[in-house]
Amino acid sequence: VKRLAREMKVWAPCIHPNILEFTGYYLSKDYKVAYLVCPYMKNGNIKSYLAREAPPLRRRLELAFDTIKGLAYLHSREPPIVHGDLKSLNVLINDQEVALLSDFGLARAMEDKPTGLSTSHGFKGTIRYCSPEVLHGSSREPESDMWAWGCLVLEVSICNFDYELPSVALQTGQIFDRC
Repeated sequence: VKRLAREMKVWAPCIHPNILEFTGYYLSKDYKVAYLVCPYMKNGNIKSYLAREAPPLRRRLELAFDTIKGLAYLHSREPPIVHGDLKSLNVLINDQEVALLSDFGLARAMEDKPTGLSTSHGFKGTIRYCSPEVLHGSSREPESDMWAWGCLVLEVSICNFDYELPSVALQTGQIFDRC
């Protein structure tokens, strides 16, 4: 429940055409079940949308531009908000075919203490979208969101979201080799 409360605190005030709307929450009487509520996006995430619709490059880049507008909004807030988990699965497409940033579970206002890199369940986030600084142990910053956005633009441009690597160690090593 604490994680959802933190996510709600960051997400709820964010009103922007490229941010998924926060509409409310549900908390059971015994405080054991909690949900954050938002509109249903029947077009799904950008990965499934592009696979299904196969739009031309220009349209794919327009969707990428939608995401940077949402990210710029987050970074321009006072204090700035770091999304912390920008990736294709966290970009939803609305009925007007506009890309919206979603999933603020790792987001934080820059005045907040960093959420850290791992939990008892392991690494937070998605390795292949993490900047070298984050992989080296630094907290997520607006610059690390920009790194993740660059990864997203590459994927959207070439419509390749399935370049899975066999292990976290190999993924990390290949990222470091490229830097």
